[in-house]
Amino acid sequence: MRPVYWTAAAVLVLYLGVGVFDHEIWAPTETTVSGIVWSMVASGELAVPRINGLAYLEKPPLYYWAAWASARLGGGLTPGTLRLPAALCGLLALFALYCTLRLRYSEWTSCAATLLVATIVPFYELSHRASTDIAATAASCVCFALFARSLVREPGSGGTARLDALFAGALAVSFFAKNFYTFLIVVPPVLVMLAWRREWRRALWMLAVACLAWIALVGPWIHALYEAGGTSYLRVVFFDNTLGRFFALPAPGFDPGPLNDAFVAEKRGSLFFYLARLPAVLAPWSLLVGLGVLRLWRARPLDDLRRFAALGLVLIPLFLSLSSSKVTEYVMPVVFFAGMALAEWLASLQADVPRFRFERSVSLGSLALVGVAALVAPLVLAWLRGAWSWALVTPLLAALAWPVWGRLRQASPGAEAWGRAGLLVALALALALTAAIPLLDAHKSYAPFFAEVQREARGRRVVTPLLGDHSLPLMTYYLRRRVEVLDDAQVYAVLAGDARVAAILRARSYDAAPERITGIAGVRVSPIRGHQKLVLAVNHAER
Repeated sequence: MRPVYWTAAAVLVLYLGVGVFDHEIWAPTETTVSGIVWSMVASGELAVPRINGLAYLEKPPLYYWAAWASARLGGGLTPGTLRLPAALCGLLALFALYCTLRLRYSEWTSCAATLLVATIVPFYELSHRASTDIAATAASCVCFALFARSLVREPGSGGTARLDALFAGALAVSFFAKNFYTFLIVVPPVLVMLAWRREWRRALWMLAVACLAWIALVGPWIHALYEAGGTSYLRVVFFDNTLGRFFALPAPGFDPGPLNDAFVAEKRGSLFFYLARLPAVLAPWSLLVGLGVLRLWRARPLDDLRRFAALGLVLIPLFLSLSSSKVTEYVMPVVFFAGMALAEWLASLQADVPRFRFERSVSLGSLALVGVAALVAPLVLAWLRGAWSWALVTPLLAALAWPVWGRLRQASPGAEAWGRAGLLVALALALALTAAIPLLDAHKSYAPFFAEVQREARGRRVVTPLLGDHSLPLMTYYLRRRVEVLDDAQVYAVLAGDARVAAILRARSYDAAPERITGIAGVRVSPIRGHQKLVLAVNHAER
């Protein structure tokens, strides 16, 4: 069987078989998405993302639309249907990478590099988290793949023009994933590459088409926003969450709104933020990517695809560093170029290019560390779960890995051996997550707490002083209704009143002064807490 079929099967099992339908909503980003998509499902309003009836315009609605469609087609809104678009976005990014690698490299080299990227832990985790970040990463990878394909065509050919038009359209659509973030990621390496090739007219044409496509595609959404909220909604999208996030602006002279943290969120000053985090973002294959980067720079001739990969690895962290808002996930599209670097290194093995001794030591050392972790993990998980049958996974993996390890230790192992190693790592990761996710869910899930809230809230007003984009949407998702947002004094007043009330409170506020609640006659506090952050107080309750 061709390696591409083995690779596709392994990646599909890893990405769709584990981490999608097997756990509840996890903080932080999934809580926000859950409430927004519930509002879309309940109200049928798709143009304006809302939390508890309040407009939430931090991100455009592409991921919310995908999750809404997943819920409609999947039989209802569940954590799995909410998370499925993330896994599909991860698969789309990997497919875009594989198609790009096949422009230059052999099937085994392309498959091995794709498998290694698929098992990059932060990328895998992001691909199984309901969030706009993975949609933006996938959109960026599609744009990169379209442009890379154009680099192997003759300049000015019809094929190049069609690819440039597709690239411009994909870039315009990417706005719906995460505002102009994708433009900041995609445009710099593309423009620098075109400048290197002195294709100024082509660069201007691509930008013009992208602008026209953006107006045609985004214009109707802008009109819908204006109809729903006027210029204030447009300001939030195009000023607050564009300039307000990119620059460290002073406090605005207007009220930004209750759910708008664009001027204060994630403001970190270090210019080396992304450089310091790149090794972690590419773990556990950071050192192998480093070897690939060395191969890219030493390759002769340094053709356009290699040059584009090198530019992407440098320019993405560089341009992101200019922004005052710094989040580790923002640099995730760099995995596309990391995959190209890995393929270059694997191709050098295939061609038996002379290597420095340290390259062999680094590559085998990296794989050995991953292998030890894969063999130890089932034993640890068997002990934590008290299910010792999981310990049998260790000898099974060892038996499968031993011949592959022997092949890798040979003088010229080639990409095929690394591809088989990637398959084993994917298998080990899938098995480890299958055992670990129930343990993680028991710690991270809010479901037991909200099951208690649902039971206690029957026939009661539900109130909360929590107005934010994490706890509030989680309430609407699990309770399937809006809640009343009051200030602290109002919450205490209604608990002391005659109406039957259930109040969801911040745990640390209750722990700091429990007498403010327990001192009210007839109020009981639930012993169940929502991931140690939320507590429930009900009045007129039997003790």
